[in-house]
Amino acid sequence: GRASMIPDSVMRDSAAGDSAAGDSGMGAFSAPEIESLRAGGTSLAGRVTIGASEQPLYRRSVGRLWPDIATLAEAGETRPFRLAVDGYLVRDGRLLLGDPGEARDLAAAFRRAPAASMAEIENGTCNLAAHDPTRRVTIIANDETGCLPLLVHRGRDAIAFANDLPGLHAIVPHLTEDPIGRAELYWFGYQIGDRTQFRDVTCILPGTLMTIDWRSGAIATEDWRSGRRPVAGATGSAHDLAADVVEAMRTACRRLQRPERRYSIKLSGGMDSRLIAGCAAIPDLEAFNFTAPGTIECRIARKIHGNLALPAMPAA
Repeated sequence: GRASMIPDSVMRDSAAGDSAAGDSGMGAFSAPEIESLRAGGTSLAGRVTIGASEQPLYRRSVGRLWPDIATLAEAGETRPFRLAVDGYLVRDGRLLLGDPGEARDLAAAFRRAPAASMAEIENGTCNLAAHDPTRRVTIIANDETGCLPLLVHRGRDAIAFANDLPGLHAIVPHLTEDPIGRAELYWFGYQIGDRTQFRDVTCILPGTLMTIDWRSGAIATEDWRSGRRPVAGATGSAHDLAADVVEAMRTACRRLQRPERRYSIKLSGGMDSRLIAGCAAIPDLEAFNFTAPGTIECRIARKIHGNLALPAMPAA
């Protein structure tokens, strides 16, 4: 089964609500749009209206994981640079949760050099979107795996983006189906490349850095990974390769650990969760599962739990 390891404080919804940055008029989502974004569970959305001087940006808080839109203003600037982060990321060997200092540093780095900033992410699954009113551009980037989707609609007067289809429907009410995209979804079970089942809607590819000009609506796209040195292929015996996998997982677990947080792991009995549980040297790591009592998954999970001497494991 698929395994995950996240701070339990992140799993609880924050009472702080959502962040929706922008001025009145063109620079803000309407009340019905925000209500639709909230109702659909959308975590990231934005729009670039061509010719406007201010653009809206929406971020739904998920626990304490990047709950707010980060703002940054230099001397003489009347409108701040705004950055929204959807997902999680590790920089400088540390899991960033969006604390004020972390948010400010990431916003400054992303504004200064977006591609270099993305290359500094050591681990993570994330989408970053920023409105820069000084340069009058919007910058969108995702991590090198592209596991978190981000949909972009190119309209006649505006470009809109959201992390899911309900969110895109909320801010672009009228989407036209693409028969080719629909056929690909039907015959192959997935879309090919960046095509979706709607016209003028694309899903950004892994490692994308997209810049949208507010004045013209022009979109420039590049792969920020192009400047990276290629990773050497794996070599050695089966025993050496297995040791490399374990060491890589231990490194990943260390990067995701914040000592001030409590952690839990879902033990499904599969290879993923047992590897993570065995490599996560986290004090008081708690475990849980969602399997029915008496199933083989539950028996295996409880055996792993006992062998690793983890705290009591409730079954949900």
